[in-house]
This record gives sequence, structure tokens and C-alpha cells, in this order.
Amino acid sequence: MLANLQGTRGLVFSGQLLLDLVEAGVSREDAYRLVQSHAMHTWKEGLDFHQLVLNDPAITQPSHAHED
Repeated sequence: MLANLQGTRGLVFSGQLLLDLVEAGVSREDAYRLVQSHAMHTWKEGLDFHQLVLNDPAITQPSHAHED
């Protein structure tokens, strides 16, 4: 089972990331664009989705989130 999860290179978590970004105040369209971009790089280039996300300040530094 672990081998199957590792084989996805983290893509299995893309849906949850999308939901988390929207919950943090990112518009659904922007969240989709961010997640889809990293998912496609992961798929086409064999990169690690988690590392791509961690290295993206648009995701890790949520200046786009609104405060209540």
C-alpha cells in the first residue's frame, strides 16, 4: 500500500490541498490554478508534488488569505 501511495508522488493529496486553500481564503479559481500547475509538473516531469508545494510561496505564505 505504501508503494502505491509513493507511486503517486503526492498527487493523491491535491484535492485536499485545493480544499485547504479555499478554506484559507483563496478563491476556488486561484486555488485550482495553483494546485493544477503543480499537479501537472508532477505528472509530466516525475517531480514530487509535496516538494513543489512547499517551495511555492503563493501557497506557503498565504498573503492572499483574508482575516475574519
